[in-house]
Amino acid sequence: MSGGHADAAAWLARLHAEDRTAEDVAAFRAWLDRDPENASRFEHLTGVWEQVGGLGEIERAPIHARAVSRRAVLAGGLGLAAAGGAGLWALALPDAAYATALGERRGLKLADGSRLLMNTSTVVEVRFDRGRRRIELKQGQVLLDVASDPRPFLVEVSGGVLRTDRGRFDIRSDAELTAYFAVAGSARVEHGAGASVSLRSGDRLRAGLRSAPAIDHPEPLDLLAWQDGRAVFRDTRLADAVREMNRYSNLPLVLVDETVGEERLSGVYRVGDNAAFAKALAMLLPVRAISSGREITLQHADG
Repeated sequence: MSGGHADAAAWLARLHAEDRTAEDVAAFRAWLDRDPENASRFEHLTGVWEQVGGLGEIERAPIHARAVSRRAVLAGGLGLAAAGGAGLWALALPDAAYATALGERRGLKLADGSRLLMNTSTVVEVRFDRGRRRIELKQGQVLLDVASDPRPFLVEVSGGVLRTDRGRFDIRSDAELTAYFAVAGSARVEHGAGASVSLRSGDRLRAGLRSAPAIDHPEPLDLLAWQDGRAVFRDTRLADAVREMNRYSNLPLVLVDETVGEERLSGVYRVGDNAAFAKALAMLLPVRAISSGREITLQHADG
């Protein structure tokens, strides 16, 4: 993608983000004034996203609408609200296992008043007794809203455990990476041989098979977009975007070579529709998408 179109795609993602600010709007207007071509680039990309469903169910609010702040998310302003009204919730037994299929989300109301939202291809075991509350995340991703209770709450994953009393946490575990994100509240994470880390609101601990555990501070609204069936990319490597989108679809995207995967992508996309996503890629990047019915291969347009 050329520099001008890459900037336009980044602005499209920024302006449709729920934490958009007045400063963002002012900077966008300055960008439009900087080059007469910028307006046409932005309008073109807006049309592309709307055509292929890239904006999904994002509210197209007027530019002066009140933005949801990052502080509100960390304080619990959003939490599980999006899923709460979606009719996803079911009462969980205190001693049982639950799973979601590919592309499915499922909400569980736990016996202590906590709530657990499961993302695609997730398997959990719930084990409550008189002394403790315990969830084992065998694979996948959960957003957990822990209710106050005298008993400690433990979330066990492969190689680690998160301990807390109350709060809101996004935890993801797959073959290569485990990530613990404290949306609101505090916790202690034990991961690996004797390593113990304290997390506070906004902290994420990532521990991979090939990397040492490290803490960063991601954008909460981006990280939690999966609650609404979305994925947010900001100057993301195509290889990473493809890996994320493939989590939700039985029509996998396949990169022909590594150089294709180095293309950069920005935008907000509806997950679970890889055909629409591939169509967007073919219009926004120098990429050709070829579907066999079983998979979609992505290669350079001149390849």
